[in-house]
Amino acid sequence: MLKTIRNILSKPFTPERLGFWLSIAGSKLGRPVKCAKCGRSLGRVLPVLWKGKIYTFGLHGTWVRALFTSQFRMEFVCAKDSGCSARPEITGPGRVKNLADRRFVHMVLAHEAPSYVDRLMSYLEYLAPETERVLVYGGKAEAFEEISYQKKIFCDDPRLRGIGWRSSHAAAYRAALSLLDTSEPFGILCTEGDHVPLRKNYVSPLRKLLQKTGADFLALGLNDVTDSNYVHYQRMMHLSPFQQTIDKVSVRPDHCRWLHSLGTGIVFAQEALEAYCAAQNDDDACYMEIEVPTLLYHLGFRGHDVLTQSDIYDHVRHLPEYTPAEVIELAQNGACFVHPCKAATFLSVEARLREIIGQKAVPLQTTATA
Repeated sequence: MLKTIRNILSKPFTPERLGFWLSIAGSKLGRPVKCAKCGRSLGRVLPVLWKGKIYTFGLHGTWVRALFTSQFRMEFVCAKDSGCSARPEITGPGRVKNLADRRFVHMVLAHEAPSYVDRLMSYLEYLAPETERVLVYGGKAEAFEEISYQKKIFCDDPRLRGIGWRSSHAAAYRAALSLLDTSEPFGILCTEGDHVPLRKNYVSPLRKLLQKTGADFLALGLNDVTDSNYVHYQRMMHLSPFQQTIDKVSVRPDHCRWLHSLGTGIVFAQEALEAYCAAQNDDDACYMEIEVPTLLYHLGFRGHDVLTQSDIYDHVRHLPEYTPAEVIELAQNGACFVHPCKAATFLSVEARLREIIGQKAVPLQTTATA
């Protein structure tokens, strides 16, 4: 405990760190609050009045919106819970027809060592040989030359490796489009190098979900974060001119709505991806997990949160990393995708994964008895 305290005190005490620790303190010491719409417990909040302004600390890790119902009363509603009746409606029938019937492309964005990348691409070919794939490599140029996989393109954009709100996949999307035949309409699944399928024909469940929802794009954790305490929304509202881009391109009556989703595993209609790449402005760039779904929404496209419709992404998360034993167990239990499955983990279990998945793909043989 003393060592932890010393480590904390040894680092520069920035406003961001102060806000983080006040949020932790409020989550432990504040008063309990519930969602004003659905009644669910949200956690604890510590309100502080300072120089005519009210600051609320707490609800660490919980996304909420604050609502002033009177001059003396403030309520909170869920901002991230798909099951909450307070969640604004952001989905619906899309504008792209018959997306599920199109050819499908899988874009893999990787930066790992060439030996890992080639093993991963070979594994993907084994799982879904009929699916077209393109590799966008964001690692070192000399490593790119060592990769044997042929349909590849190098993308030297520092924002691919940006930390937190500085990260963006826009350059990778544009690079992938430059390699593809766009004359025949397609849908495209975009994943990072540690987003690993665990089933044969892994695109098939995504096709069925597109057919079911009629969406223009699919994403994990698609939520409206407008006026919420989500850290990247709060940061972007003050640091990024992203709202200017929205105001220029939005076809929606409300230009102030911002959405969020996980950055890996997004499925786009060709029209949606091309429209995003055309509208995205690096000078006004925003954190990718906000920028992509928000721009698509304001360009008139409709999306669906995969989690509310299917179990396809039940084992796709931000952190923690999956262990080899966990990946093997998930494959045995029929999981569709796993993330994050880092290079060392994948290389240690690849042979076993091929064995498990191969056995599941073979139909059971029955023998008649006399």
